[in-house]
Amino acid sequence: MTARKLPYQHLSVRVPWHDTGWEGSVCADPLANGACLRLGRIAEGRDDALELSLAGRSWNDVSQAGLRLPPCSAERAGLMSPHPRRVTKEHPYASWNDVYRKFQPTSYDLPRYSADCVPFRWMLRDSAVEISEQYQLPYEAGLEATVDAEASLRSPAWVQHGTNQQMLLDTFFSAVQKERSLFFVYAKESPVSNDPRRILIGVGRTLDVGQVVPYVQDSGGFGSVLWERVVRHSIRTTMEDGFLLPYHELLRLSEDADIDPEDYAVFVPEEAGLEFSYASEHVSHDTAISLLLALDRTVAKVAPTVSGSWGSVREWLSERLGEGWEARGPSPGLGAAFAAFGIKEGVLLAHAIQSRLGDNEDPWQLADQWLRDPSADPEASARVSAVFSKAWASVPEERRALLRLLSRFDLTTDQATCLYQPTERSKAGLHISDAELLANPYLIYELSRLSADPVAVRTVDRGVFPDDRVRAAHPLPSPSGLEDAVDPRRVRALIVDVLEDAAAAGDSLRSQERVIQEIRDEALQPACPISQDVMTVCAEALPPEIETTKMADSSPAYQLARLADARRAISRQVTRRRGAAPLKVSADWRAVINQALGDMKPEDDGEEELARQEKAAALEMLATSRLSVLIGAAGTGKTTLLRALAGLPEIAGGG
Repeated sequence: MTARKLPYQHLSVRVPWHDTGWEGSVCADPLANGACLRLGRIAEGRDDALELSLAGRSWNDVSQAGLRLPPCSAERAGLMSPHPRRVTKEHPYASWNDVYRKFQPTSYDLPRYSADCVPFRWMLRDSAVEISEQYQLPYEAGLEATVDAEASLRSPAWVQHGTNQQMLLDTFFSAVQKERSLFFVYAKESPVSNDPRRILIGVGRTLDVGQVVPYVQDSGGFGSVLWERVVRHSIRTTMEDGFLLPYHELLRLSEDADIDPEDYAVFVPEEAGLEFSYASEHVSHDTAISLLLALDRTVAKVAPTVSGSWGSVREWLSERLGEGWEARGPSPGLGAAFAAFGIKEGVLLAHAIQSRLGDNEDPWQLADQWLRDPSADPEASARVSAVFSKAWASVPEERRALLRLLSRFDLTTDQATCLYQPTERSKAGLHISDAELLANPYLIYELSRLSADPVAVRTVDRGVFPDDRVRAAHPLPSPSGLEDAVDPRRVRALIVDVLEDAAAAGDSLRSQERVIQEIRDEALQPACPISQDVMTVCAEALPPEIETTKMADSSPAYQLARLADARRAISRQVTRRRGAAPLKVSADWRAVINQALGDMKPEDDGEEELARQEKAAALEMLATSRLSVLIGAAGTGKTTLLRALAGLPEIAGGG
């Protein structure tokens, strides 16, 4: 089966935390490294006693001594090793399934400064079917059924037939281009921070992508291939062509100085979560730009604290940013926009159009030509039906403008469809017109932020404020275009984002001063230099999403309108209940407690009697009050008391 060639993207590579720098050695203090245990294979396979005896030794020494390497060696913990090594893999089913015993241990070479990358999501059967439908890949489910029957497997989760495996893997790695695709290294957990988000470890460029390695097998039948694909990268400790963030040095400095390593951490944004999951995934140009901006901001903070060629690093980041914007161009969401219009293979149609163009070219002239006359190109005639061609020709200009606007953002097909199709908008509770979306693109974030599939504010911001080279060549037309970095539409959306993050952390309001500084500190391009002076101009644009209020010291503060509404609703209910008569619930409260706890025993002391009296009084308060709060330490009988409350006839009868 033939793989499909995908447009180039970037690559994420997961590593476990290592306490000295991923250079191919046993941790210096293995027992202190609990972060690596977030990876299941390490948690299951780590031998603490063995690693303690080998602490700090290179894997080369360990191998030459005939000892087993730590399990992190199979999780790319030797990413920065200056030594090549030979890796041998055993098929995971060969040890317990007779049919799979034909697959013999198979070896491959892992060069210095490389990683054996595995895109696990693409190997999950359910995901493989979805991916194959998206890219129209020749995935054959029948081959999997044949393997299952032969090996007596019951609904395995993974793709098993070598033909399907190789086609999927070749398609995945076709998007990773030598010396163009960036190589983002991340970890699921580190001692740098307790933040649950993925933490970025470093970035370089992809230098080379290896070929597929089939398992050696001693008999015929279906084949299987190793999922690992060797990728060489450009990251070096000298930082000429990529770098690792100096987390280890920051951790050391924090022991003696007033330094918090978390202040220097670069986290993967939540909207990019899928791109940094399943060990290795594609990373879009949009996400790459976001991360490069965040890295640049952090490097500027690191430079005065940790020695290094940080000036050169910032120049390197600037060059990669320029390349990222050129590759992204003005319409990263073209495929999603086509799909929103109704073209089933919209993503593939967009790929075909973009393959005819250079970097940073507007695809809409060619797109309009193909949509009006699909016979102009075989790719168009294969994907644009006569009905959709006629529909495009008759679509009002405002609808076309909305579709072109949506293509400016790196949206999923579901997000674009929800925003473009009026019935889908209504179904999702987004009550807004095409004209209103065109007049304020940031409403895409504001209205979708609480939905099941929200669009991040930075996704919108990169579409409205792309790099100057994109803006100059492809300005966003009126009324969507914003000229000022502190346009009230942008300011309100950024404030909403800050307040939503605060709400997620448990804070229902933020002082104006803190909101302003958080936005000024964000890694945005261009920066949003709001100030108290600017906020006087933007104040009238804050409703209906934001209310202005005050902190306890009377300084100005902001609160999400939805939380202010909730506070007022709760206040009304509490006030009404406090002023109402007690509920008419009566019982022999002590008898109810005795029934719940059992009769007192002769050996029970006075404390037990006092405890029961307290519980009886509390039960009466709970039953008759229209509003009550039950507080108590663990083991003090709260659950027993609530069970007694729920068993009262008046309570049980009223539900």
